[in-house]
Amino acid sequence: MSIGKFKKDELRSIADELKLVVPDNAKVLDLRELIQESEIYKNDKETYQAIVDCVLEEINDRRNENENRLEIEKIKLSQLEKELEIAKLHNQSGKSLPLQNENQLITTECNIESKIDVLLGAEIFYELLRPGQIYCGDSRLLLQNTVFGYVVSGSVGDENRLVSKTRIVCSEEDVSFEMFKQRVHFKNGRYEVELPWKRDSNELSDNFSLEKRRLGSLMRKMQRDKVLYSEYFSVSLAATIKTHIGKYMEKYPDTVRTLDHCFYVDDLVTGEDDAKSAFDLSSKAAKIMSEAGMNLRKWISK
Repeated sequence: MSIGKFKKDELRSIADELKLVVPDNAKVLDLRELIQESEIYKNDKETYQAIVDCVLEEINDRRNENENRLEIEKIKLSQLEKELEIAKLHNQSGKSLPLQNENQLITTECNIESKIDVLLGAEIFYELLRPGQIYCGDSRLLLQNTVFGYVVSGSVGDENRLVSKTRIVCSEEDVSFEMFKQRVHFKNGRYEVELPWKRDSNELSDNFSLEKRRLGSLMRKMQRDKVLYSEYFSVSLAATIKTHIGKYMEKYPDTVRTLDHCFYVDDLVTGEDDAKSAFDLSSKAAKIMSEAGMNLRKWISK
């Protein structure tokens, strides 16, 4: 897709992925120019396209989620409108919803917590009332006639009774310590502590394919640009050597420490006090480096 067809939110997301500094009041034209002037847009079309694909996919997912949420809210609103229309029809016909008998409530489970089916606002409460009230003796309860039949309203007085209650008091430190004890293990003479990840958190998206394309693009770019390759070479070589010799730390600790501290670019600059130590170091160092296809040469002795 051409950059001229992107919307403002899409352009801003692409600019953020390109690590560009975007002004708060940037307009569509500003965002387009900012992206077109970036190094990745100019020199690495493949990486740029991969970023665009990822951004558009994330934006489409968010839009679909918002549309689904809006559709659910529309369904709820439609259901509420139908129920209000039924209530108005009952009110106009002068008929109320029937009771089972004169002294029995439609439901006997009013004291049990359950899901709210319909939540009516105060602005329509008085439209639901009908003439007819029944007072319940000396209590503050009142049976009020409505389009739904008689409903119970009022308040229940507080009873002063001595009640002994036992509650479990638990501090945040106690909870944290219990979680820590579940995640700590003693293995092979040392403690292993698991990081406190959130169990119900959303997993991060898999960026392996994107990073693989970026790496391939970088390698092709370095093959074309020898100056850039030479700048990366020394850093990559040092990291490769450090990773390789680390495998031999337990078997040849002294030799590995020498290799780790005495390499200068691709030269090993070191020395020993006697011929036996020098020969031992050179043979072990040559063996370690040859395993990675790196042959030590140009031995100099003084």
